[in-house]
Amino acid sequence: MLSTSVALHDFGMHLTKEGFFTLISPSNPMVPCADFADLTWEQLWAAFYSEATRFDGRKLRRIFGNSFQPVRHPPDLNVAWEDSDYLLVGEFLRRNHPRLSHDIALFGMPAKDGRLIPICPMGTDNQRFLADLSGLVARSHGYDLRLCIDYLQRKYNNRTDPRRVRAVFLMVLLRIADYFQIQADRAPLARTDVVSFRSPLSTLEWSVHQSVRDINNTSGDPEAIFIDAKPDNVRSFLRLRSWLSDLQSELDKSWAVLGEVYGLQQHSGLNNLTVKIRRVRSNIDNILSFSDSVDYVPAQISFRADSPDLLNLLIEPLYGGDIGVGVRELLQNAVDAVREFDDLPLSQRNIPADERYQLGSDVSIKVVLNDDEQPDYFEIIDKGVGMNLDVISRYFLAAGASFRRSDEWRSLHEDGLGRSKVIRSGRFGVGALAAFLLGDEIEVTTRHVSAKPQEGFTFSATIDTEDIEIRRTTAPVGTHIRIKLSARAKKELTRSAFVDEVFFVEDNLGYFFAAYPTVSRFYGSKIVKVPERFRLPSETDGFGDGWRKLVTTDFTVFWTYKGYPLGHSYCNGILVSDTEEDIVWQFIDEKTGFMLPQISVYDRNGLLPIDLQRSKINIERASFLGGLWREVTRDLAAYAAVDAPYDLNNTWFSSPLRQIDAYLSYDRGGYGSVWAVSKNGFFPRNDFLVQQLKPRKLILGIGGQAGYEGWGEGLRRTIDDRTVLIQRESMVLSSGPRAKGAVRDWLAGRQEIAGCRISKFQLFLSDFTRLKLLSMSPGKKLRQSMEKLEYFDRDFGLWSQAPIDATQSFFVEALKEGRLDPKVLDFTMFVEADVAECEELEPPTPFGKDWKDTVPAIYIPFSQGRRRSSLVEMEERFPELVSINRMEVSAKKSSQSD
Repeated sequence: MLSTSVALHDFGMHLTKEGFFTLISPSNPMVPCADFADLTWEQLWAAFYSEATRFDGRKLRRIFGNSFQPVRHPPDLNVAWEDSDYLLVGEFLRRNHPRLSHDIALFGMPAKDGRLIPICPMGTDNQRFLADLSGLVARSHGYDLRLCIDYLQRKYNNRTDPRRVRAVFLMVLLRIADYFQIQADRAPLARTDVVSFRSPLSTLEWSVHQSVRDINNTSGDPEAIFIDAKPDNVRSFLRLRSWLSDLQSELDKSWAVLGEVYGLQQHSGLNNLTVKIRRVRSNIDNILSFSDSVDYVPAQISFRADSPDLLNLLIEPLYGGDIGVGVRELLQNAVDAVREFDDLPLSQRNIPADERYQLGSDVSIKVVLNDDEQPDYFEIIDKGVGMNLDVISRYFLAAGASFRRSDEWRSLHEDGLGRSKVIRSGRFGVGALAAFLLGDEIEVTTRHVSAKPQEGFTFSATIDTEDIEIRRTTAPVGTHIRIKLSARAKKELTRSAFVDEVFFVEDNLGYFFAAYPTVSRFYGSKIVKVPERFRLPSETDGFGDGWRKLVTTDFTVFWTYKGYPLGHSYCNGILVSDTEEDIVWQFIDEKTGFMLPQISVYDRNGLLPIDLQRSKINIERASFLGGLWREVTRDLAAYAAVDAPYDLNNTWFSSPLRQIDAYLSYDRGGYGSVWAVSKNGFFPRNDFLVQQLKPRKLILGIGGQAGYEGWGEGLRRTIDDRTVLIQRESMVLSSGPRAKGAVRDWLAGRQEIAGCRISKFQLFLSDFTRLKLLSMSPGKKLRQSMEKLEYFDRDFGLWSQAPIDATQSFFVEALKEGRLDPKVLDFTMFVEADVAECEELEPPTPFGKDWKDTVPAIYIPFSQGRRRSSLVEMEERFPELVSINRMEVSAKKSSQSD
């Protein structure tokens, strides 16, 4: 049996790829052992894989090396495996091979096609007994010995010598032998010469074996064994030292177990079943003498922060002394705790309602006033999951340690693919640290959902308290934090008696604006309300109230251009930033930019790139940014198709979109209509889109209003299908310097339109405008340029650098036919250009590509029939956007008519 157990104990490490898939298959016939509370192998792999997706960088580096990749599920057999796939499965087998050795003994070795190859004969009852005990002895080297002894007692009613087999003694032999086999012979250098270890863990184990030079018992102590070693680096030294400590612990446990099982068996002589060696000695026991023999310091040294003065130094510069940060951090921790409570299985949170804090909401924050009606304390209470002693000591009181990154939290709140089932905002582990921005001492009372009423905890502490006394107390489930306010915090939390709502989103009682969990705010006895205009949609909401929704693999992003303020960002309902100008505008190609809308991001997995102060999202690194601009482009197209008129006799093309500043801007500083116009429709004034129509002529209106009033529709009815109208630089002619510069540049030939090469052009300037420019001290260069305006038409009052001929010019033809308002000429100058070549931009600009994908014809048609067809096509592809724009435009027109 000992020989069989030795053979079995590492058998599972030799599993093939085919055998691995058989092992984790739902149809694997290996029956889990109830005595050990075994899971099925399919469940065991799912749990391991879920944990592996959450490995931090240190664990990944230990298993896969420095060039580790994100963990993936090993591909099917018909796809080649990478090293990382073998290493991942190897780590799974390494952890579970003791259990697997028992299963192999009873059921066989997993092989290809779902088969199990028999290893131990099972034909008779005695053979099944021998297989079971051989597997149990093999299994025992990775389990608590007493669990294996209990198995013997339950199954065979005999833990001493069932059927004359001294199984416990064999277990001890195998365990100790497995530890003692650490000499270099186990890892011969000849093998390392031909094997390249793919796992850093394997490489480390091999180097530890190589460091052991001798094992003997000639030290003078008959019960001791001496190990002589010389590890050549600190990692090997620390691993060997840990190994020797574990070996001594194993010897101590083995002696105790052998005494319990065989100590009273003098009548049968089984009391003589013992081990000779009781102690392990080594030349590395004496660190000082050993350090003289190596060129490194044999000690575990790493970065740590154990000075309260350092924590004090971190708070002020990190958060600028902003007491609102303290409120925000405590509030987000409370909100997270409520979400975690609600995510627990009903069986774990099924407690009487009166055992939770009795609040009118999920979270309550309160500024407690003194007798003079001035702020005295800050309190926050939540009906969340609460904290146990481990969470308090290891995470809440440890700066930079976040329970929400721990394996325990992940096992509760992540699915089998390592994705969080619950929204979590806390990620930096600074909640308790930031609380000290409010005052010098915090008082905490908490009870975990799994604890009995009298098993709550309470304590108070300053940031430099050396010995925090945590006492047991009777408390509701949840957490209550109370802070005596500093003078600065009292001042900043003082509110006017007339202010009974969150005054602004950065108000120190604000920060959280989602509908769930519910938060109530009190200033003394007065309720402080959050105005509806600040309310954010919940993660499960759809389109509505001006909000749009984008769902990606990692995020749910709501965005809106409705209301104020634009550019604000929220994560999981918590305000992140009052976005600064540098990220309000996002230029997605050379000339096209979007105003960043309000965005409210739900981020379950902590992937949103937020800075440590939580004051800014690095929006350019956000993986959803491209998708956001695409959705904004689609929304703009849907809005235009639904709301735009069917001709240019309308102020729509110059009105601010959606009653806010135009969120799509071209040639910033130039300002003009954001739309270009062809005979059949209109589209955004983007170089790439203009070029897609391959125009032969471009007519540019410079100045005037922001649209095409007075001239757009008349010209549109005059031009052909290969001509594009563009209006830009509104009001330029009312500004002397800009007007002079525009005329000078065009007459000097230093302009282009939409990236197209111009073969010739004609500039049309009214006599009124020409005289106005000449009265502005134009300067030598402008005078020389204006001398090129040699031709004057008295009928139209126009100057140009070439003869004015209605047969050669759409602009002159429209003027001659009376289709243009003559007054327009006093505020707008026109350029009509022949296009020699309009090369496509390669690759297309992101905005241009998104628009073309959204509106394949490029333009939104003026024709009612073609407009309807275009809308039908859009509605098939993104129905929510078209539908919400229909409703919003209808509501707007209904309101205007009322």
